[in-house]
Amino acid sequence: MPRDAALDGAVVAQLGSNAADTNRPVYHRVHELLQRVRQGNTDARFVYLLALRNGKVVFLVDSEPENSKDYSPPGQVYDEASAAVRRTLLLNGTSFLEGPLQDRWGTWVSGFAPVRDRSPQVVSALLGMDVTATTWRAAIYYHRLTTIGLTILVSLLLMTLFAGLQVVKESARDIAASEGRFRALFENAPEAVLVFDLGSGQILATNPFVAQWLGYTPEELSGKTLFDLAPQDVRTTLAVALHTPGTSTHESLFCKKDGANANVDITQTALHLYGRPAVLAYVRDITLRKQNEEQLRKTMSELERFNRLMIGREIRVVELKRAVNALLRELGRPPEFTAVNSNATGEPDARRLTT
Repeated sequence: MPRDAALDGAVVAQLGSNAADTNRPVYHRVHELLQRVRQGNTDARFVYLLALRNGKVVFLVDSEPENSKDYSPPGQVYDEASAAVRRTLLLNGTSFLEGPLQDRWGTWVSGFAPVRDRSPQVVSALLGMDVTATTWRAAIYYHRLTTIGLTILVSLLLMTLFAGLQVVKESARDIAASEGRFRALFENAPEAVLVFDLGSGQILATNPFVAQWLGYTPEELSGKTLFDLAPQDVRTTLAVALHTPGTSTHESLFCKKDGANANVDITQTALHLYGRPAVLAYVRDITLRKQNEEQLRKTMSELERFNRLMIGREIRVVELKRAVNALLRELGRPPEFTAVNSNATGEPDARRLTT
């Protein structure tokens, strides 16, 4: 590939991912560069740039001519993007190879390399190059897996793998293993786990339990903020609690898609996600516990009321018997009832009266 076809991350960062880009010089400059890359790699079918916008993977620039039936305009959502693509864009990952995977255009083996801005920690976009699965298998058959794999990796990863290839491969394996362990814990957690931006509250990631519990689809959750999941009257309190530094736990309410409110216990911890403050939150539904506590409180209150009524009735009976005895004495007749005993509190104990 010619040296002047290299992508500048600062230039790529200027793209806006919408139809208006096609009228801007920066778009045509990048489009021409991708066409050069496509022409210099004859085994590749598509060369393109992807980015993350509002939680969705979209096309920035496609090497295809604009009049091609396979052309993807700026801002077109790439629904078939794999978890690895989303993770690399979200967590500033490294280059990787995946496939064969199928999308609306066919079945591909794809190589991806991050295009970084001036800061090495910020990924402006993801450069992708697709080779048909048939072409890939034929190359393996004729040239053997190890040799062709290294050759295609060097071609797909462009400038990023020219030096220290073995070190990068080892690092990639370590990262993949670590991410695999984290993903297993994240996705299989038996309670809701969310990652969201501290400033805006925008949801950056959720585990599958969240969608199942609240009744939303993963796509519906990706465009929401944490405050969209809370009833209006608790959002201010929730915002204050979420800015508590360090690790903390507090109770709040979540609103499910069907409108039902759920009492929740939120345990949160602060973290930094590609240079900006974020929060990792574990959310446990305690609605049943709250209902049981309220039922217990009502039962105890009813028992106390019943006890007061019974004690009052017994005291009234004792007082009536004493009054009868007093009237009989005034009439010169013997008492009708025996002496009344007192309980431990000094009050008459009606249960120990005899006639």
